[in-house]
Amino acid sequence: MVLTMDRKQFVKIMDNIELQEDAKQDILEKCMRGKRTTNKVFLYSKQIAAACIVGGMLLTSVTAYAAVSAYQEYMSRMSVEELEDRYTQIQSGTKEADSFSRTLTQEERARLDALKEAYQQGLRFPEESMECVNGMSVETGEIKMPVYDYTDMIFYLPDRTLTDEELLQVIDVWEKGNYSLAKVVEQDEDVLTEEDALQRAEDFMAEYKHKIPQSDEERLQFFAEELIQRASGGDFDLSALSWEFVLYGEENAKMWVTAESDTDKYSIFFTEDSTPDKLTVLRYRHALLGNASADDEDYSEEQYRQAIIKAAEQIPVLMTENMGIHTEITKAEIYGRHYLVLTDSEENRYRIVVNPQTGDLHEFLTYEAGAYDDVDLSGEQIQ
Repeated sequence: MVLTMDRKQFVKIMDNIELQEDAKQDILEKCMRGKRTTNKVFLYSKQIAAACIVGGMLLTSVTAYAAVSAYQEYMSRMSVEELEDRYTQIQSGTKEADSFSRTLTQEERARLDALKEAYQQGLRFPEESMECVNGMSVETGEIKMPVYDYTDMIFYLPDRTLTDEELLQVIDVWEKGNYSLAKVVEQDEDVLTEEDALQRAEDFMAEYKHKIPQSDEERLQFFAEELIQRASGGDFDLSALSWEFVLYGEENAKMWVTAESDTDKYSIFFTEDSTPDKLTVLRYRHALLGNASADDEDYSEEQYRQAIIKAAEQIPVLMTENMGIHTEITKAEIYGRHYLVLTDSEENRYRIVVNPQTGDLHEFLTYEAGAYDDVDLSGEQIQ
């Protein structure tokens, strides 16, 4: 039996699970199934979850209502066979996320974002659907029209600028895929609440937590306190925090530190090869709890941009002095609305979120070279 929830619930639960992205996905899959099986619903939800987004719109205006109506009318044209085919294709995907055979240009990415919004508002749809194939091996130069390989989850693109129609077809693959997923899971009426899902996540995670020796805890806390103070501007009261130190994982367990107060929660994962004497941060996250939480919409595009540009100068210093990362940063990019992406000399990438008002570090996520090569984080280069 598949238990369902809306997108806002899913995002909230993901935010409350302090793990690397692949581990979070695994935990959520288990929670939703209630057993140790795979559910591609959550793998594919990394893409544009339009069916859930549109379904969750507040119908407070004629424009919003029209967007939902136009979107639903367009999707309703899919036959039962197409719905089942797209659902099956998603289940056949073998990669962490979709990728492109070449990097989209900044101009193409800007048009993709604008067309995505128009698609979700029911204003623009492609005239035809993109061809979807099961496995493909060709030279990129041979591609005349975009094709999607749903097994390897790659959009094969021609070596020329994509038209609006072709970009709409890319969006169409994502949107129809998510819509098909939503329609299939609608067959089950049981809904998993946020509280139940979080409890299940905690229960599953408890199986993989192991104690750390007291002497090691002291060294970990000293390292974490230095990092938290530096990342939060040096004026945070550490005395209010309660601490937990564990090894997480069945094999190649990672050291994990959490520190929590009524208003703040800090979580730090260290790399597999870290020791208490030589620590390297894999992931850092600062979550605001309760009424302290701020909505993404509270800040303007320009506030995010200026905070990211400033962070591109400051974060590499923090990485060297307080995170145990000593590789040279070779590229800094603005990805999406509020992400800074740094690339180092060893091709590791770091996805970073900073508070646009204070400049404090909120999230630092490592995409190790080789492990996430198929995840596209490219954007506007600023350094």
